[in-house]
Amino acid sequence: MKQAAIFIIVFAILAGAAISQEQGEATFDQAHPELFDYENGNYALITDWSVVDWAKIPSERVKDVPVERLEYQSLTPAQRKEMTTGQIAINLEKIEDLFSDVSAATAAQALQQTYGITEVHFFGGCRVRDGVLEALGNDKETLPLSELSPAANVRVTDYGRILLSNEPKPPATGTFVLQVFHPEEITMPSGIVVTIFGKRDTNNLLHFAEGQPYLDEGKELTVNGIIIQPIGVEVPLYFAGQQGEGTYVAMDFTNKKLRIGGTSPNMYAEIFFTKPNQFFPVEEGDYVLLNAKGGELTVSNRGDDLVPLVSSTVIPGGNAQVMNGATTITLGDKKIIVDHHKNAEIGSAPMVIVPKEGSSASFSYTDQLGFTQQGKIIMDNNNNYAIIPTEAPADAFECYDCTQNFFDQYLVLHNANMWRLLNTGASVVTGSPKEVMRVLDYTSQLPEGWLAGSWQIDIVPKEEIPINCHALDAYACAAGNTIYLPEDTGFFAVAHEFAHVYTNHVTSKFPSRSSDPAGLEEYKLNLLRRYELIGHDVEFSTVQTVLSASEDASDDTVRLESLCDQPMSETEGICYATYLIDKTTANRIPLQSWESRQIREFSEGPQKGFMGEWDTIAGDVYGKDLEAVTENQLPNHWTDGSDDPRHGCIRAYGCRNDLEDIATIIEFVMTDPSFFSRESLIQPPGHQEHDPERYDQRLTQKIHLL
Repeated sequence: MKQAAIFIIVFAILAGAAISQEQGEATFDQAHPELFDYENGNYALITDWSVVDWAKIPSERVKDVPVERLEYQSLTPAQRKEMTTGQIAINLEKIEDLFSDVSAATAAQALQQTYGITEVHFFGGCRVRDGVLEALGNDKETLPLSELSPAANVRVTDYGRILLSNEPKPPATGTFVLQVFHPEEITMPSGIVVTIFGKRDTNNLLHFAEGQPYLDEGKELTVNGIIIQPIGVEVPLYFAGQQGEGTYVAMDFTNKKLRIGGTSPNMYAEIFFTKPNQFFPVEEGDYVLLNAKGGELTVSNRGDDLVPLVSSTVIPGGNAQVMNGATTITLGDKKIIVDHHKNAEIGSAPMVIVPKEGSSASFSYTDQLGFTQQGKIIMDNNNNYAIIPTEAPADAFECYDCTQNFFDQYLVLHNANMWRLLNTGASVVTGSPKEVMRVLDYTSQLPEGWLAGSWQIDIVPKEEIPINCHALDAYACAAGNTIYLPEDTGFFAVAHEFAHVYTNHVTSKFPSRSSDPAGLEEYKLNLLRRYELIGHDVEFSTVQTVLSASEDASDDTVRLESLCDQPMSETEGICYATYLIDKTTANRIPLQSWESRQIREFSEGPQKGFMGEWDTIAGDVYGKDLEAVTENQLPNHWTDGSDDPRHGCIRAYGCRNDLEDIATIIEFVMTDPSFFSRESLIQPPGHQEHDPERYDQRLTQKIHLL
């Protein structure tokens, strides 16, 4: 019996050994590692991991490999997906893509534990190198993990952006996006602490690149009560008083100065102001917007007593805008447009707008005494605004408790139904916005001298023109310095009516008078004011030159001839040209012919005056050979129905009277000067293109007189 028991035990041992050799060892035999049961074996018993066959480890058993023994490079893709948080954490720098090579959720937990941050999510490829999280999508953003606060949340997008939130102090290195959806105090890399937040419906917000924050195009950010919206381009934001370039927003909260720059009408930032902010004292219902679409605006908070100052510099072709309540001021290239909207319920904030001298948007106007002033615009918190001299005293016009009535002393352009153009002479254009903008484009094509003096354009319905012009057949007219134009008017109508205004301006310079030394001195003083030479050491010099009208006249002769202050003879004549000699600057300034002629009229005795000289040249031609006057129509053609140049008039319409004669010639001189030569009207005898049937000496003389 005892022998049988011994046999059974021995048999069992042998049978177990046989079964073990068929199924693999549950234990680990260092001499026979190939016998280890990788599916069921105890991984804790493995004493030599250098002989382990990593390919035999089932994916679900990878978690049993001790963290310090795991060889990441030896794992298959399926095995890597089963790695634990600890296994990933110790191999972070070896993993090429934490999103696809391992479990993204487990990798996120590994980052949280390794760097002590609150939340991490991966929605796209990324890796960690030297403690920096690198996104692998198109944007390839980076984030130094060791610089994050414990409460930070990190998300990696599928297009390569890294979104950081709940971070009060974003890192000074790396490229990433900071998301702040509720007002939070954020310490910028520059050390400036600001309160920022953005809209919840935007995925990306403040983009950082090596410590420089940018606001993405189409997003919205509020910084210390300032709402910033980039249009067409991402906008760099500066917080330490730096001066940006191109399109940017620079906020200096220490010195209370804000700069806004823009490069074009398609790439700029719109800036709004809410309550409270450090720049504009806005109240509930107030609306203040600034933008620079080609130039720069600077807002200066000047303390508790003075209203904020807005300075502008506009580049050629650009503009900047200030919308304050129901008023929009466009500081454009060589013109300023003030548009007063009808919605007066929108509140405004007090401010002063001063275009910087030398900027293409600087402007001037003529005050009540006739002096040209550099202008600025002052606005109160009741949607009123006034155009006043740049040098107006601050205590009278720019303080919060001002009692001065804008409308008492200065030209005020304020009307809820009109658009207005401010230009030399405080010019005004009224009408519908569409028509105003078209007419302003026409006026911008006119010669600069035509816009001198005060003038106004009223654009009215066509049926109102005869009433305003007191003529049944009138298409447009100039009544004094007011031009009445119909809606849908054309460029040549604008040019013709401005020729009338310019005629009034020119003829007013040539009164007929006797020699008057006192008047001469007064006139010279006015010239010094016009050319801004008051206080300079100046002398007047009149040069007499004999000019030849031969075809080989030099360019200098032609230029001098344009300054001559009396008509030339058919072949040659004496030209009197007067110059201002500025001894202070050594400049030689040629006067226009009408300026030179009036000096001669003062000093040489009785003259005919401009109109007298004109009528002498024209002769008794007005009203002759014109078609008959009817009840509703004044003559526009000759009796034969044509409209060609005759009698020294450029067209039949000009031979109605001397004023229409002057206007039509000025119109052609300024809009189509080649017409005179092209039609052989002014080529004198001896010129190779002289046509005796077309040539008219009176036209040449009239042009010289003008």
